[in-house]
Amino acid sequence: MHSRLTCLLALALLLTGCASIIPSIISTSDICPSTTDTSHQDFGSPDAEDLVIFIHGLCGDAKTTWTNPITKFVFPEALAQDFVTENHPAYVVSFDYVTHLQRGPSILSIASHLEFKIDRLLKKHSYRTLRIVAHSMGGLVARQYVLRLQPQAHPSLKVADIVLLATPNNGSELSELGRLVSESRQIEEMRNIDTSNAYLRSLNEDWNKAFKADGHTRGVLMYAGFEEEDTRVAGIVVKMSSANLYADGAFPFPLNHFSIAKPEGRDKDVYMWVKDKLEKSLEKTGQKEGNGAVKKGPFPAADTREQEVLAGLESERGSQSQNKMAYHAISLRYRNTSRPPTCFERHQWGTALMTVGDPERAIPHLQEAVRLCKESNDSLLEGLALDDLGVAHNKLKHYTKAIDYHEQALAIGQKIREMEVQYNALKNLSYAYANDGQHEKASNFLKKSKEIEERLQEERLRINNRQDNRTKDLKNEPRN
Repeated sequence: MHSRLTCLLALALLLTGCASIIPSIISTSDICPSTTDTSHQDFGSPDAEDLVIFIHGLCGDAKTTWTNPITKFVFPEALAQDFVTENHPAYVVSFDYVTHLQRGPSILSIASHLEFKIDRLLKKHSYRTLRIVAHSMGGLVARQYVLRLQPQAHPSLKVADIVLLATPNNGSELSELGRLVSESRQIEEMRNIDTSNAYLRSLNEDWNKAFKADGHTRGVLMYAGFEEEDTRVAGIVVKMSSANLYADGAFPFPLNHFSIAKPEGRDKDVYMWVKDKLEKSLEKTGQKEGNGAVKKGPFPAADTREQEVLAGLESERGSQSQNKMAYHAISLRYRNTSRPPTCFERHQWGTALMTVGDPERAIPHLQEAVRLCKESNDSLLEGLALDDLGVAHNKLKHYTKAIDYHEQALAIGQKIREMEVQYNALKNLSYAYANDGQHEKASNFLKKSKEIEERLQEERLRINNRQDNRTKDLKNEPRN
């Protein structure tokens, strides 16, 4: 392995413009993986309720940081696709900012640009939660935003969690070498905290007060992945003790500082680990929110988990689709009365449990909803409940059962000629078959769902046109 002195020489040559001398000593891609300016990259559903933001590190960009150079696998794009397939779509944005080895803006300035970007996104759509995936220095940008900017700038946006990959939370020795030959504020602010790094010391002290000292008073979870393989010349860029500082969970990867952000595919540990943390965080933070209301005992006849669900839904009134769900779920205080629940109420309770990520508990409620709807001859609700049963089993990876319930829902939708039920069933059948590895069938059902969707859009357009024409006729009618 090359010595740190060699690394320092290579850094000096790079920073002073003598790049032509470097190739025999060090690959420049190990220090600056990209020199190409890129714009923000976005994937997934802009109208989803959840926002996921990827933040690159020093000398990275919104595209190459997250793209595997061999397989061309794009980390944020794959996550966006999987979220849709698994029935919890998100808008995934890869945030880009200016970063150079010489000069460049401070971490605080970059966080302010992130605040501006999120502000613009929120003006277009009211996102419910924010989840962040960050590499290296990007993790410090994320922490700066969450700690010092988000509470005032975007108080209605709930930060569910932060997933960090090789972030120097306590500084990096390599930055100590870099600052000797660089005037970059970014390198200066990533120095080891033991060497009078005032910026990082202040960030950590305030983070500890806000998120750790009083037991997560703001409910943000932070996970840390750290590198275990040497980067050429530089060795371990961010040590485990620095990467894992304040983490609620940590995981080692046999990857170097740059490859940890570029998984080769969905079957790689780093991809599966990040995806798992993003999914689980929503349920955990929802439970934390519910615990406070549970202590007050607003729903004494419900068990603890159901109280958490109701309390969690009450706290989500800001989002449009969950607002309706919360209203009906909270109305299910039928447990405090002698009146038996209707098929509508059972269905709403099951979907409420699904909303907060508890498909296993949702299933018996949805099964009872199907029975009650059949007894009351409510075929529309029966079809919807059957389809939701399929979604619940799909989330639990019971793909055969999921397919069976979706097919039953489709049959009812076709019998009563209800296109909305048919569309949902066909779309969810495509997800279930895809998860089961039957991609040809998945493609066929997805194509059929698109055909129904087009017919639905045409029908809605006709209804809107009729309403517009009727409004015009009423305006033109002579008044007596």
